[in-house]
Amino acid sequence: MGSGQPVPPLRSLAAALIVSLGFVLNVRALAAFGALAGHSGWIVFIITALLAALYGLTAAAYVRLPARGSEPESIALGLSPVCGEDPTPRVIVRLALVPLAARVGVFLFMGTSLLALAGYIFNEVFWRQFPNLGFSFLLLAVLAGFAALGEKPLRQLVAVSGMLAVLTLLIFFTAALGAPAGENAGVDQLPAFSLSGLLLATTLLIGFEIGPLLAEPEPDVSARRSAYMLTVIAGAVLLAMFGAAALHVVDAGRLADTTVPHMLLARRALGSTGRMLMGGACILTTITALGGLLLAIRATSVPLFPASRRPFLAAMPMLLPCAAVAGLLGLGYAGKPVLEAYAAGAFGLWLAGYAVVNVAASNCVLRNSRIAHRAAAGIYLIMAAALVGGSDRPWVSLFVACVLLAAAVSFPRKR
Repeated sequence: MGSGQPVPPLRSLAAALIVSLGFVLNVRALAAFGALAGHSGWIVFIITALLAALYGLTAAAYVRLPARGSEPESIALGLSPVCGEDPTPRVIVRLALVPLAARVGVFLFMGTSLLALAGYIFNEVFWRQFPNLGFSFLLLAVLAGFAALGEKPLRQLVAVSGMLAVLTLLIFFTAALGAPAGENAGVDQLPAFSLSGLLLATTLLIGFEIGPLLAEPEPDVSARRSAYMLTVIAGAVLLAMFGAAALHVVDAGRLADTTVPHMLLARRALGSTGRMLMGGACILTTITALGGLLLAIRATSVPLFPASRRPFLAAMPMLLPCAAVAGLLGLGYAGKPVLEAYAAGAFGLWLAGYAVVNVAASNCVLRNSRIAHRAAAGIYLIMAAALVGGSDRPWVSLFVACVLLAAAVSFPRKR
């Protein structure tokens, strides 16, 4: 789904794929998946397969939406009483903006966390004299600078960083699987399972749709389906490779206890070389994830305004979030536990956005598929409730989700 403007598209399936993978494999996702592997042992592969099936159904939902205009316009058409008619003014149709609102929230709160983690990694792995926060601001300035230059330069930065990140991680996972097995390690490990460990799975594979959303609109349904499905399959396979490598080298209990399972795996599998590979990949995925989010926010927000105002607003959806993140970093939120509660609320709304997409798609298909999509919507709502309710400050997370939801449903309709 394009932005309704003649913008430079991600013209190849490979480019769309690596942008999505850069988000799916960001450092927070790797940390969560490593901890999940520690909590669940080989069951992590069953969980990954189930998540891939759920997100595969959502990928099909994106393909089944009416291919017209931007993402919110397509979802709104699907939410209308008769698929393909113009959107009605009912409040329910305003839910089409939930995915956009969620991505803005995730950029603000997860983005602050990712930049802080990138600064920490750069300081620990590459240059100890360089201040953590200074590197975080440097990365943010790079993203904002490319965004100010225009959409095309930022797309090129994201594509290059994503390609390097995915190749680096693929090389690392392969090498780690070939490393000697660690003491008390092995994929047959099955530690005591916990509900808190299961909650780690709720944010995995989120963001699979970012790359395909930025791709050039494709009239061929099979090509569109491939773009969405491949991101889900590739993301699940790479996460499974990471989990297999982690369980092969590190014992499950240690994975569950550490907050940096990816760096622990890197050090034990390949020593200092592994730390440098993983550190570089984490920084590259941060650039790809946040740059891809900025592009997705722009592509889905600019078409909401009248055409006469779009040239003036073209860069604002990318620069304003960067300014907000700079404020959060400057105020020291990167080290505050409340930031995780904020992020949980934003991710919870993103899961709710997937529920909206499945409901919209269910209005455009036959009965059997309709049941499947509505069941998926229910699962996403349960996952969102679990994520918000399972955070350290559930009421804060719920408040953030409600604020973002209110912003989505109250956004004025384009005239």
